[in-house]
Amino acid sequence: MSNRWITLIAAFPLIAASATQPAPPFTISPETTSALGPVRPDGSVDYVAAVNQRFSQGVTPDNNGFVLWLGVMGIDDFPQSVRQQVLTMCGAENLKAGSIWTNFDRNTPEDGRGLHLWNASENPAYAEFLKSHEDLLADATQAAARPRWWAPSVSTNGALFGVLLPQLRNMRDVSQALCNRALLRAQQGDLDGFLSDVITAKRLGRRAAGFYLIGDLVAIRINDTADHAIGAAAGAGILSGDRCRKLAAALDELQPSSQPWESVDVGERWGSLEFAQTIATGNLQRLIQGDDNFTRQLKPFDSIDRDAVDWNTALRQINGTYDQMVRIMKMPPGRDAQLARREFDREMATRRANLAPLKALTKWPADAPPAYTQRVTNAIVSVLMPSLWRIQDQFRSCAMEDQMARAVLAAAQYRADNGDWPDTLQTLTPKYLLAPPKDIFLGDGMNVVRYEKTQRGVCLRARGLDGTDIIVGAR
Repeated sequence: MSNRWITLIAAFPLIAASATQPAPPFTISPETTSALGPVRPDGSVDYVAAVNQRFSQGVTPDNNGFVLWLGVMGIDDFPQSVRQQVLTMCGAENLKAGSIWTNFDRNTPEDGRGLHLWNASENPAYAEFLKSHEDLLADATQAAARPRWWAPSVSTNGALFGVLLPQLRNMRDVSQALCNRALLRAQQGDLDGFLSDVITAKRLGRRAAGFYLIGDLVAIRINDTADHAIGAAAGAGILSGDRCRKLAAALDELQPSSQPWESVDVGERWGSLEFAQTIATGNLQRLIQGDDNFTRQLKPFDSIDRDAVDWNTALRQINGTYDQMVRIMKMPPGRDAQLARREFDREMATRRANLAPLKALTKWPADAPPAYTQRVTNAIVSVLMPSLWRIQDQFRSCAMEDQMARAVLAAAQYRADNGDWPDTLQTLTPKYLLAPPKDIFLGDGMNVVRYEKTQRGVCLRARGLDGTDIIVGAR
């Protein structure tokens, strides 16, 4: 329900409500919502319009990678009701029909033992699939290299809950193909092709993240795949010193990855505030359509006595809850952050425990206005507040794998310069590596990841979130 992407915007001149509409039962202010406009005729914030105003700044059809991406994925994955609007908003009205990405429906080389160097003879069908998709992979490379990326947010029902993101699946699938092709190219001696493919995958991961939590999850998956491809080639010792330095420089030039708290601070927050404003203005029906499961979840809110709720108090509490969550997510890993997480979780559990069944959201005769306002607020927060700590830990794991891939690359450069692999990761510091990566989920998180020499080369091991080993390097 909460896979929204949006970011904080500066105050936007408010559009006056229509004279035929009553004033909304809340005040738009920084305390009640972090987006101050534009405003719909009913007095609620039009968050979809706010998203597009914010992220289209400085974007043109010529610098927007998403315009080229539409040529890779096509437009059919967008509902027919919004297709033309998507094309018009991003300036792709002249998009010509042509070949679009189709996924490989059989086993790829990584199935079984993960990403590894491979030859076409190992999987001829997949090698042929990659060859037949060369033009689309070239288009994807150009799209990812463009300086801007704006996918217009077009809603099927006018609300953030109706904004779809079909491009994320294609971005994940194309990135997977790029990383497999990178390792095929590396095995064939095309090391520049290898470098181009893994950097394109890294760029696509950054394009997927930053606005919706679902986008962050896709970005983590893409970035992890690229790290394992880099580790497989570097750990096998097939990169020259110059190629190692070139790849390290290209990785350093990438824009920083967006962090999950950025999506929470804007997209998740705006989705909850929009939901509350939609109830307050009596327009919940626009959300209850199309998705039966979604309808069942939201239908109880239709029984709320809107006039008995202090909506300014409710909106301030919702906004404040997101402030608290973002503050915790920004804390450095450690005991204080863990304690803050637990306290927040206890608070949320108390809200849920004190919440009457959703079917009882109607106002009881004995309800005092403050108690009823609190019950409605608790219901909105309980239903819409996402579970975030695991996503944040997945991001931290992804950052650790970034460091592990860089350490394997540093070991490969050491080997190219000195003729053999280093005995330890500490040997690489400070000339090749500032510091060995830490195993953040093992013990107190201060242990260096394990370094192993194998018959295939070198690899690094660390503890994963689920207790199994993360392996980056030659397999």
